[in-house]
Amino acid sequence: MSHPFTQTSSKELLKRVAQQFTNGNTFVQRNSHIVFVCGGSAAKDMRPRFLSYATEELPHLRTFLAEVAQKDYITHPEPAFHNIAEFEDIIGEVSDCVVLFPESPGSYAELGYFAKNEELRKKLLVVNRTDLQGQDSFIALGPIELIDRHSNFRPAIQLQYKKKPQFHLIKERIEKRIERTR
Repeated sequence: MSHPFTQTSSKELLKRVAQQFTNGNTFVQRNSHIVFVCGGSAAKDMRPRFLSYATEELPHLRTFLAEVAQKDYITHPEPAFHNIAEFEDIIGEVSDCVVLFPESPGSYAELGYFAKNEELRKKLLVVNRTDLQGQDSFIALGPIELIDRHSNFRPAIQLQYKKKPQFHLIKERIEKRIERTR
């Protein structure tokens, strides 16, 4: 069975709904918090492992991945832009918290990009890999230090990326501080 919005008769309705969102006159009251999660995508990386943990331990939160949303967005007949950095700005604006695991080339770029964005860095929770990025690294003394001065979720969590990471530290920080972001 196909989704109702993929049917030809729904195209005009979808176009009108998209125009409402594009015009900026739409407000949504959310009953749950949105957490944007950034990091590596390989099964061994922290991001997918944290997402698995969050499904069980943080079911009241909505976790979000930029590449999934962007894939849906750019397949729309009239996407407004294709720049993922601009798209991540929008995701960051609607999120209550952005959890970032610096563990891949893309996530290192996100760390620097988000650190320079005043609004996004307020919502950032960096989960830094202690064995590779110690206290004297550029990442720690540059973008993470800047984020830690402004983030509602500061300071960055220093975590050993090992077999059984202490994800409860992230959970506790989010739950303790997420109400302050609204």
